[in-house]
Amino acid sequence: MEFAYFDGDDIGGPLELLLLEDKVSDASNYSKLVSVAMGQLISDLKSNPEVDVLFSGGDDLLAVWRQGGIDASEIEKIRRRFAGLCGRTISVGVGSSAPEALGNLRKAKLSGKDRTVAPVVIHE
Repeated sequence: MEFAYFDGDDIGGPLELLLLEDKVSDASNYSKLVSVAMGQLISDLKSNPEVDVLFSGGDDLLAVWRQGGIDASEIEKIRRRFAGLCGRTISVGVGSSAPEALGNLRKAKLSGKDRTVAPVVIHE
């Protein structure tokens, strides 16, 4: 099993700014764009019969690949689609457990966001 933890980058800040500027309609539209992008991310993941979405809330999502490995090109395609739909980037942490995926997500965030961090696998 492999886990992937997705988290939108800097999603809340623009929403708060719109609200502080009393642009409630713009804030609502922005929120809808992010929701649509997350819905597409969920749909993309669920189209793979080997993937289970364990939870999704706001701009966070945890998925598990029951068999086989996570295809890096699939993750990058999903990340690009998310950004195209809502104009915000998304970071991803991959690991053999949920804690490892979360730790790699933190590394992705701390190293500049808009990236995927996965464990290094060395084959001998």
